[in-house]
Amino acid sequence: MKYIALCLIFITLFGISYAKQPDNAKIKQYIYLAENYISIGELDRAYKCLQDAENLAMDKKWLAFIYERMGEIEEKKEHYTDALLYYGRSLILAKNSQYKELENIINKKIFDIQSKNPNLLSR
Repeated sequence: MKYIALCLIFITLFGISYAKQPDNAKIKQYIYLAENYISIGELDRAYKCLQDAENLAMDKKWLAFIYERMGEIEEKKEHYTDALLYYGRSLILAKNSQYKELENIINKKIFDIQSKNPNLLSR
């Protein structure tokens, strides 16, 4: 089910033809592998896959998505400061690239972290 949701996000953000481009195949493989690791709680392995995807990604679309996923991993690890840094990177790329859906997702995640940790910003 999570795989289907991820595919729908890709199609929404990038379009079907973009996601099918051969240059993006390796990046997609790393992201799918990361999603599988996240689903079984292997967060360090997922993070490594996303780092590999980040090293290959040149497009702001991919980087925005990758940073959002890295932020989620850090949030799951309760590393909220790091999560906010990744969400911030993703948000900047999403805003600059006019990815409104991803921008809305990230804004909600940032709000949730700040709501749960009101003292986080005063550190």
